[in-house]
Amino acid sequence: MLLIELPPEILGEIIRHYVNDVGVATAWKTRDVCDKFKVSITYEILAKQPESSFLGRRWDKGSQYVLRQNLGSYIRYRMQHPHGARSLVPDFVRTVVSKLMAACGKSDAATREAYTDMVINLIVGNSESVYTAITAPLGTSTFDSASKEFTGDAINSTAFDAAAFLGNLEAVRVLLPNVRVQGREYSALGHSLSLPALKGHIHILKAVLKYRIERGETLNKYMVRQAIDVAVKNRHTGCATFLLNVYTKYCQTSRMKDSYVFNAFNYALRLGLNSKNEQLMVAAFRVKFGRGLVALYLDAWDHVICSENWFSAKFLVEHGLINPNQEYRTDWVDDLYAEWETPLTVAVKTGQPDLVQMLLDPGGDPNGSPGMRHKPHWDAVQNEYWDIVVELVKRGAEEGYDDPVDESGHCVYENYNGSERKHLKIRPMIEPGPTQEELFHDAPDSCKAG
Repeated sequence: MLLIELPPEILGEIIRHYVNDVGVATAWKTRDVCDKFKVSITYEILAKQPESSFLGRRWDKGSQYVLRQNLGSYIRYRMQHPHGARSLVPDFVRTVVSKLMAACGKSDAATREAYTDMVINLIVGNSESVYTAITAPLGTSTFDSASKEFTGDAINSTAFDAAAFLGNLEAVRVLLPNVRVQGREYSALGHSLSLPALKGHIHILKAVLKYRIERGETLNKYMVRQAIDVAVKNRHTGCATFLLNVYTKYCQTSRMKDSYVFNAFNYALRLGLNSKNEQLMVAAFRVKFGRGLVALYLDAWDHVICSENWFSAKFLVEHGLINPNQEYRTDWVDDLYAEWETPLTVAVKTGQPDLVQMLLDPGGDPNGSPGMRHKPHWDAVQNEYWDIVVELVKRGAEEGYDDPVDESGHCVYENYNGSERKHLKIRPMIEPGPTQEELFHDAPDSCKAG
């Protein structure tokens, strides 16, 4: 008789002895011998093996890797039958799911199963302490620190976070009053704004922040920054715009030196430029920085030029964010021959006469940067951008090469007026941010009374 033909209880005993003999890591590698072995070995390791099987030998990193990679399944199995495993995390999941179901008005078994899977996946995906809470020696400071995410106030906080992730406004209203100020001290799911930002639930974000602000609470800047980052990375432009406006109005300080904030702002700006979303671009530009501001604008300028995003390029110019005479090194044309450019000279190379004219109107120098090997009008001639050549010469472009002619044979230098180089400063024309009433005019009621 073959092993796979044995009754399940006998096969299970054989598998148990096998795992105990060769260890978790080796047994895990042999699961693929056949489907029946795979099921039996997986169940034996994740559902029945004691903690010591994963951690008994410090040099055996393979067994620890198996546990780390299968934490979700491990917790699910131990919720049904602990088999000697500590009950902290399984009990925590069970309690959170019960609170979530009560807040959502659900009681059926199918919903409980679905919510259990969701909470476990969220904990495993977002908590850095779940593995420690399962494996750290009891009574140690390491375990005590990790266990705080799965006891006390963390239960209410995690239930609230799960409701926010679902986008269930009624459940959020019920659970929000029980959550600590500033989100909470400990939680298994990170900061409370990140999960609705991840799913694009802007109505949840508005309800939560309206509740916090109306109660006079000081918003946690780090929490809002994280939510902005999550919304931008998942391309939820509405959430990103709203959160940037909230950050500018309630969280921003006069001097910003945090590189994380700078990067989050830059990512939000890029998303706004790429999606041609004016509201997001304006919200991003309201976040003010000291150092690196001009460089950031020029980087945005090069980005939209390289992607031929003329809509966003014109937006930057129209809102006074680009100094047409600002000299900077660029390699967007040829990285082997990087040279001094200005936004105007770069615009000339695009062949977009409207864009060139927009940069000339506020005082752009038609002669470009002194460090250029070629004058802007010569680049226009070389590429046969005759409309741009005419406009540059009218604005005072210097002659440096033979006079070109247009298709009709007429010299394009006919109306040479001359001009003086103008040094301009950036004067952003970004309207003030929305008021509190405008920001939350369509926000749902935050929570239920009491």
